[in-house]
Amino acid sequence: MKIVVVGGGTAGYVAALSMQHKYPEYDITVIENSEIGIIGVGEATTVNFLQMLKNINVDLKEFMSAANATIKLGTLFSNWNDENIDYFLPLIRPDKIYNKDYLGLISSAIKNDNCLSKIDENSIFALENKIPKSIEQINGTLPAVHLDTHLCSRYLKKIALLRNITIIDSFVQGFESDEEGNVKRVLLSDGGLDVDFIFDCSGFNRLIIGKFYKEPWISVNDMLPINQSVVGPAPINTDIPPYVKITAMNYGWSFQIPTSGRYGIGYNFDNNYISEEEAILEVKNKINKNWEHAKTLKYNAGFYENHFIKNCIAVGLSGSFFEPLEATAIMTAVSIMNEFTEKFNEYVIDKNKFRDSINEYIKNLEKDIIAAIYVHYVTNKTNNGFWKNFTINNKMPKEVENFLELMKTKIPPPNESTLVNKPGSFINDYFIKIYYGNGLRNFDVINQYNDKLYYQYLDILNKNKFRWKDHKDLLDLVNQ
Repeated sequence: MKIVVVGGGTAGYVAALSMQHKYPEYDITVIENSEIGIIGVGEATTVNFLQMLKNINVDLKEFMSAANATIKLGTLFSNWNDENIDYFLPLIRPDKIYNKDYLGLISSAIKNDNCLSKIDENSIFALENKIPKSIEQINGTLPAVHLDTHLCSRYLKKIALLRNITIIDSFVQGFESDEEGNVKRVLLSDGGLDVDFIFDCSGFNRLIIGKFYKEPWISVNDMLPINQSVVGPAPINTDIPPYVKITAMNYGWSFQIPTSGRYGIGYNFDNNYISEEEAILEVKNKINKNWEHAKTLKYNAGFYENHFIKNCIAVGLSGSFFEPLEATAIMTAVSIMNEFTEKFNEYVIDKNKFRDSINEYIKNLEKDIIAAIYVHYVTNKTNNGFWKNFTINNKMPKEVENFLELMKTKIPPPNESTLVNKPGSFINDYFIKIYYGNGLRNFDVINQYNDKLYYQYLDILNKNKFRWKDHKDLLDLVNQ
């Protein structure tokens, strides 16, 4: 089978390498255009990205060195509530003691410290730039990484070439289809290429699903109004933190992503409230005076009704984009490819059934991502109309409505996924921590617990400090 991937960014090489690993007998070609370039100055990943690299036999130490990667233990949210109290959202699940007494611990933390950053060791020690000794061996269990997008794509391209994936640097001029509407040939500036199956990884250009098949774009701008980003680099003059810092700004939020060479900093905002020039000035004044504006992106949050049409599937920005909160772009691409490659044999047996199942999978995943992003904006912030009236001006997803109604009387089981459409995409604990971190309170639950266990637990955590080491030590090991 001739497989063609249109687009050579992270999504394109994830698609190509995932297919090559699962189906080495296929002829796989990536078409990229070096003149177009790649979006981003730094990017964060989620836990499924490194697991994918391990699954396709990529050496993680080599990858980290090549991509200027650093460890990501979670996300620090700053200024997302009216109390100006930061909170940490860890990627690694807390220990068994924490899970057993979850309600008591989280309630006592709110009552006594009015924050959640002290209730598990991942939060406490990550904020001291430390990592667990258990992930000291790079090819062992790592949660996630921050990386330089350009260097990441360059490294994945190198691996693709070593694995006999053909790479063509050319400009795509169009496509030819057969009588059933399947893409049968890609027209290039210097020739053409026959195809049996094709991946649309063309990013915001959306060459196939959007421009060729003209699939309807479903805007969710009525829910998620962020529509512009200004991004650029800044120097790292201090120890490199093992987390992303997300700061609520006047009309959106900024990110600070640490790679081993620099910060990638951006401001994602609603340009109905603020101009690009004002946004740039706000970043320099509030985040980093040495930040350099390098690129501006404008977008309409949404997705295609179907990602998978005929013999083509869109993976990455070519199929959907909401906003970069919680690194969902790479997460979605990896999730889609995991599901797709695991079941691709079914395509030959029943194409329609397979297409329907993949499209349904993606729709459920995207509904969950929309809810997970939206819940960050449900906060007690009242500093301006953007924040104070967010839930009034922007339609609330039903998943968030159900969650807020539930939180009036109880906390849902933290280790379950009862609030989402695709089990496992986000667990309840994720929503609960954001709810409390954003300054919202459920005192009917909070006041049920005494605090003795909480202080005993904090004692245990502090005694575990010896099991952590400096993030810098691990990065030095990577670059040896």
